[in-house]
Amino acid sequence: MKKLLHLSPLLIIAVIYIPSLTFRLFSHDQTYNPVERSTLFLLSSIWLTGCQAAWLWTVGVNLSKKLKPGYDRDLMLLKASLFIPFAYVTMPIVALLSTLTGVVIPFLTFGFYSTLHTIALFCFIYPIYFVASYLTTIEYGKPIKFVEYVSTLLAIVLFPIGVFFVQPRIKKVVNSSSTRYVKD
Repeated sequence: MKKLLHLSPLLIIAVIYIPSLTFRLFSHDQTYNPVERSTLFLLSSIWLTGCQAAWLWTVGVNLSKKLKPGYDRDLMLLKASLFIPFAYVTMPIVALLSTLTGVVIPFLTFGFYSTLHTIALFCFIYPIYFVASYLTTIEYGKPIKFVEYVSTLLAIVLFPIGVFFVQPRIKKVVNSSSTRYVKD
């Protein structure tokens, strides 16, 4: 996974979006029945979410190694917040397969799914915040305020475009010989 940190931004975009766009292209083909088209669309969403989560996971874990032990945040929250959106995206597949087989899954109710949706929204934002604040903290070499990393945060939110600005900065930080950046 550490190889994701050394890829060019164009290659990252290609790896993430070409398979997803291929799935979506076939999901609109009328020769497939609606269930197959829905499954292809959901598979493209799983691929897209999984690849972006893998990139954020790799960047977050490797950037946390560059900070002093007293400064780093809990990586468990980062890992959990990357898993929950992935589970959230796979829930429609479980619901679709359960309706096709006639099996009723009691926890797939509207209340459960709307609660999971709210939690997933937070979990989509937290890894982006984590990576943006860590990257900027390491570059500045001191604890930072929100104003100092808001541009990095927006670049990661606008992933297909922002990766061209963020990935070279990540490469520079990861390739540097120093291991601990934040000064007391």
